[in-house]
Amino acid sequence: MPEEGATKEPPELNVVTGAFGYTGKYITRRLLSMGGRVRTLTGHPHRHNPFGDQVSVAPFNFDNQ
Repeated sequence: MPEEGATKEPPELNVVTGAFGYTGKYITRRLLSMGGRVRTLTGHPHRHNPFGDQVSVAPFNFDNQ
């Protein structure tokens, strides 16, 4: 039993590149179903997020050096 006042650690953060793509959707669904947190790196950060607020989005630009 947790000690009184102890805080629970958040689930592990998983980063999936292309979480909105064909294969990435399956990986993301699996991670979410296992209770994980998911962030995606995408070149299209304004694309529709089919996972809503369950997946955070971070822009990724290969041109940045």
